[in-house]
Amino acid sequence: MSSFMLKMIAIFTMLIDHLYFVIPNAGYIYRYIGRISFPLFAFQISVRI
Repeated sequence: MSSFMLKMIAIFTMLIDHLYFVIPNAGYIYRYIGRISFPLFAFQISVRI
């Protein structure tokens, strides 16, 4: 998997995380999916692919 694809997945999961605050009565599943974004971004910073 390329670094570009990892970044796109991280951006998409962060978008889902932010939708939790926009959609009223949204379940915590949005937050759980959004938690994936930080490790992906941290990996991209620490490892040069």
